[in-house]
Amino acid sequence: MPFIRVNSLSPKYIRAAATAESLRKPGMESGWAGDNMLYRLSTADGFRAPMPFLLGDESGFMTVSDLRVDGGTLRLAINRALVLQRKKFTFHLQRRQCLRFMKMSVTDIRDFVRP
Repeated sequence: MPFIRVNSLSPKYIRAAATAESLRKPGMESGWAGDNMLYRLSTADGFRAPMPFLLGDESGFMTVSDLRVDGGTLRLAINRALVLQRKKFTFHLQRRQCLRFMKMSVTDIRDFVRP
C-alpha cells in the first residue's frame, strides 16, 4: 500500500499583490488586522517555515491535519463566541428567575426576600 499523507496549511489575511487592491479601501487593513490576536497582517515570509515542515520528514507521522497559520484568528473567534454564549445563558437564567417570581404569590416573595 502506498504511503500517502494529506495535510493542509490555513493562512488568514496575507499582504500580497493579490490583496493590494482590497487593502487600499478605507478601513480594510485595520479591519483585517483586528481579526487576529497579533493585530497585523501576515506576509509570505510567515509561511517559509511551516511549508517545508509539512512537506518534509519531520511531519512524517502527521496526516489529515490542518496547520493554522492565522495569527490567532480562530482562537479569537472562539473567545468571541464563548462571550456571546455566556451572555445568552445569563439572560436565559435571569428570564427564568423573573418568570419564577411572576408565578409566586406575594407571601412567597416576601419569604424569599427576607434574610
